[in-house]
Amino acid sequence: VYKRQLQYPELLAQISTKDIFDSINTLLKSGKAADALPWLRRVQARSGTSRLEEPVLLKFAEIYYVLRENAKSRAYYREFLRDYPRSKLVPYALDRIGRLYLREGRFQDFLRISQRLRKEHPASAYTAAAVRLHGKELELHGRFREAIKEFQVFLQTYPQHSLVADVLWSSGWCYYQLQEHQSALNSFDKLIRSYPKAYHKDLAMYWAGRTAERMQRYARAAEYYTAVLKTGQQRTYLGELSRQALTRLKQQDPNLRVEFPANVATPLPFDKSLSFSTSAGQLHWQKSQELERLRLPGFAAEELALALEQEKGDLAAYLALARLYAQAGKYHELARLMQRHFWAWILRGDDNLPQEFWRLAYPLSFFEATSRYAADSALDPFLVQALMMAESLFDPQAVSPVGALGLMQLMPTTGDRLAAGLGLSDGMTEKLIEYEPFVLLAAFLAVHAALKLFSLYSMTCARAMAAACPPWPM
Repeated sequence: VYKRQLQYPELLAQISTKDIFDSINTLLKSGKAADALPWLRRVQARSGTSRLEEPVLLKFAEIYYVLRENAKSRAYYREFLRDYPRSKLVPYALDRIGRLYLREGRFQDFLRISQRLRKEHPASAYTAAAVRLHGKELELHGRFREAIKEFQVFLQTYPQHSLVADVLWSSGWCYYQLQEHQSALNSFDKLIRSYPKAYHKDLAMYWAGRTAERMQRYARAAEYYTAVLKTGQQRTYLGELSRQALTRLKQQDPNLRVEFPANVATPLPFDKSLSFSTSAGQLHWQKSQELERLRLPGFAAEELALALEQEKGDLAAYLALARLYAQAGKYHELARLMQRHFWAWILRGDDNLPQEFWRLAYPLSFFEATSRYAADSALDPFLVQALMMAESLFDPQAVSPVGALGLMQLMPTTGDRLAAGLGLSDGMTEKLIEYEPFVLLAAFLAVHAALKLFSLYSMTCARAMAAACPPWPM
């Protein structure tokens, strides 16, 4: 539709500038930044002046920022700062320029922007973000003492900012690296108590346990490790580390009381019959049942999904929809549904869950083709499945903000190169989403090359770390 409207100016003339901006934002949210550019140029042409309006300038800068065309993006942000120096969005533009410098590894230029933000806009949320970014960059370079100073400035100046929990985590980690265990424990503990829903809470609980263990406060360490397991982390990486730590603590102090929480989740209603209270919900559910009897699981899934739109269903209804998605081969919808409604069970890994649950949670997408091409490339097909799930959640239509396409998120240039190497026809880039066998074959070749590169990179890093880096802190 967008392309058709652009091809016919008489249609475009009837669309308001506001509607065009809405279309641009829709394209950006859909990961189609490159497709948004022609629309924005149409808006620019409407103005009839050489000076770009404020929203147009910022939108050009944003699009090029998403496309990672750093020089163009920075040029538009600088033009905005020149033409609209009193705009309330000046801190935003400065923040973006600073982030572009960090992308390019130009730390001193980023610092210059950060200092300007602190001087001219000390109360801005973008200044707070720049202070945090400064600290994170110092942390990444192992300059932990300097990083802590930046984090302290952030916590003192912006105590109500939404990134406080993240900064507390980083502060604790830096203190731990410096072996200042009491300060590390204070930071971790404050995060755990004050921000129970924070992204880093589970990490903070585990590393609070490690910190207390280093301080030989074994009872307190056991409390933190047990808390990790009680959040449903038994089968996760942190959960396994916490179990090992509790066993280790018991060996250190045989009198220590150690609790291993039972790994039992709320039972799932696999065999519960469904019912809907609204007439619309009942009608869609009846249609779904009839379509399933006719062995049309895809259409049956659509009707059940419509029933669930009419009224919120229970877990039994979502399990029934998951089964229909699996039968219909709608792997993206299936994986998304399972992660949205059954994440607690996936994370906990209850021993009583049936095998069917795990087949739904980790479906085998296009497995026949996967196995065939993986065998040709000497790859484990389950590794390829895991990469497909991580890259696109099994969505063949996936398009990233920078233009990566398909199941394996191949960049068009990579697709063209692989197509040429395989002797396939020109213009394969446009078929990266539609042409499943090529997507898979090209992806496997790319993954095979990436694994070789990763192996070489790992060996190089291991040698460098062995020569230059201190041992990992325990």
